Amino acid sequence: MKAWIFIFIAVILQTLWGMVLKVLDFEQAYSIIKLGQVLNIDFLVKVLPILAYFGLGLAIAIVISKAYKLLPMSIVYAAWMGLTLLLQVVVDVFLYEVKMHVLQYVFIFFILVGILGMKLSNPKSIQPINVEIDGLD
Repeated sequence: MKAWIFIFIAVILQTLWGMVLKVLDFEQAYSIIKLGQVLNIDFLVKVLPILAYFGLGLAIAIVISKAYKLLPMSIVYAAWMGLTLLLQVVVDVFLYEVKMHVLQYVFIFFILVGILGMKLSNPKSIQPINVEIDGLD
């Protein structure tokens, strides 16, 4: 259960990170530096998203690494990216007013079903398959 809390925290951080990327503008920050206006409020407004980008990236790496220690990487990564996609769809639709087709919602629902299936399955009960290949002695 603890791993899933880390995954949900990483999902929220990853969604915020995506929102920061939407407003991030390196060119404007660089042009303000080039003009020598680093003490200007415009510079601070342009630099804050850059700082948030790196801060959120570091926070995501820390949180998701904790989940990787508790569950198999494949499950963590699939759940993290799938749930992030779901939350980013919600942000797009309600915050940025992006229009989506019904079929897109259907396929996103399938992603959610897959994540729930991984959550409900017990990874410890899954037995590895031993495959023997003749002639490779």
